[in-house]
Amino acid sequence: MRFAIGGGSCRDHKWKCSDPRSHMCKEILTRLEALREMTPKKLLAMPNHFTETKEIDGYEVEYSCWKQVFDSTLTLIVVQGAIATWRWPTYFSEHFVGHVLADGLIIKDGDTVEDAPDDILWHYR
Repeated sequence: MRFAIGGGSCRDHKWKCSDPRSHMCKEILTRLEALREMTPKKLLAMPNHFTETKEIDGYEVEYSCWKQVFDSTLTLIVVQGAIATWRWPTYFSEHFVGHVLADGLIIKDGDTVEDAPDDILWHYR
């Protein structure tokens, strides 16, 4: 079970520079732009999951990249960031308390790359 408060996208939010979510979002959006520059063929060849941990302002931030194939015509690529903190958390689950933000891309018909709509990103937020 999990409980999230507020939006989980970096595209719509602006946090103070001192807020670790601000730095996490910059990294998420940078990674997403790097993925957008790849060809659909390379995106489809990516592994299903990859995780990397970085330290930002004393916080450990876990960045994950997920690939979910819905069917032969639709694939979702998600870049997710997670910061464990009890300071004004917006995400609560049995195993994690903190902030989880994610944005993504969809690949349609193997050749068109678009921003992923919010309704299919909620599983990652």
